[in-house]
Amino acid sequence: MRNYKARITFTTDYLQARFTEDAKKEIDNLISKGIAKTKDDSWAVLLHIDDNGIYIPSIQIRNAMINAGKEYKVKKQRRSMQQWCISNLIIQPDCIYFGKTTPDKVVTSYPARKDGNRVEIKHPAILANTLVEFTIKVLDGDMEEEAILNVLKTAGTMYGIGARRRDMFGRFEVTSFEEVR
Repeated sequence: MRNYKARITFTTDYLQARFTEDAKKEIDNLISKGIAKTKDDSWAVLLHIDDNGIYIPSIQIRNAMINAGKEYKVKKQRRSMQQWCISNLIIQPDCIYFGKTTPDKVVTSYPARKDGNRVEIKHPAILANTLVEFTIKVLDGDMEEEAILNVLKTAGTMYGIGARRRDMFGRFEVTSFEEVR
């Protein structure tokens, strides 16, 4: 088992979208024909926040790395690294804090729903150039450090984290990556 300390810097704004059951119910209650108007503070239900401040759930980074694993092949097995990432990566801590208690801004979008209606959603956003750090615990100590770093870099440039990733939000670059002993 090996541990790596990673620091990432967002290259685009990071939008939060916490679609808990309560958040889904609140959005559903606001929908009518056409575009539903939301309350000014409706973004608060989408915010990942606790007593320590706003955070990124580590599962978002793990899932981005799992998706990025599809882009790389494991030499001996002739398959992608996706299954390897699923089986061997743990991101710690569970909550990666920004050191903020309020979002930098709120971004509004109007996504179409399956029923054809549009709903106004306000996402809490953290601005680009924000730095966070976390630890990647790798259970399989035989994997090369460079391979793990490449998966993390690809996760940041091609997949991103948070909401509206298709619109290029939540992209990041790796600013440092080193093994911790």
